[in-house]
Amino acid sequence: MIRTGRPPAGAARPPAAAAGPAIAGRPLLGDHERVAREGTDLRGRADRVALSVPCPSRVRPVPSSGASVLYVSLGCRLALAAVMTLAAVGKLRSPRTFAASLEGFDFIPAGLRRPLALGVPAAELLITLLLAVPATVTAGFLAAAVFCAGLTAVPTLVVARGTTVKCACFGAGNEVPMSGWHIARNAVLLAAAVLGSAVALSVGTGVPGEVAGIVLAVVSAGLLTALTVLVDDIAALFRTPTTAGGVGR
Repeated sequence: MIRTGRPPAGAARPPAAAAGPAIAGRPLLGDHERVAREGTDLRGRADRVALSVPCPSRVRPVPSSGASVLYVSLGCRLALAAVMTLAAVGKLRSPRTFAASLEGFDFIPAGLRRPLALGVPAAELLITLLLAVPATVTAGFLAAAVFCAGLTAVPTLVVARGTTVKCACFGAGNEVPMSGWHIARNAVLLAAAVLGSAVALSVGTGVPGEVAGIVLAVVSAGLLTALTVLVDDIAALFRTPTTAGGVGR
């Protein structure tokens, strides 16, 4: 009898082997089924993570207050640099006029008037230089704050003493008696210097790249500079007209 290796017809087949050893009455899955199940679990976890992370296209940018104050600081920086430059150039173009105007300040010792005639424009140019160099902007703001504090104190003393003093702050042709207008002008410059110093010390001195913010800072600085330089003309418009006898009407 030839054996073919096949069970004879009608013979009972042996039971199929379990896919794996049984643990606690349950057969383990085969390797291919276990890999498929683990892949399904990983895809499910990835989908849940993807749903929990917001889509970048749907996230709205949050406006940064730090960036906003940097534009304000830029405007203050440009205005102070422009005003200091114009004032220094005006004094240096007519040094005798500025030196002569200092003689009206009787509370300034006579021995200091000549050094001040040269020291004031030199300080203004130094502040401009410090504000122009990015590495020394903070020092420029601090120096401008101290300098503008002194400039604010001078007309305040003049008005408080009731004296009439003309100061060629921007050179010849700008010799209007000091009044509250000059106090307000110098106080605005002092506020700009203090604000710039606070921003520089707390946030920094960088300049954001938004063109609109830069343009607004430049325009604001130009307006502040123009008003500062034209204070003498504005004050002259509001002066009380006098008659030939010198008595105000």
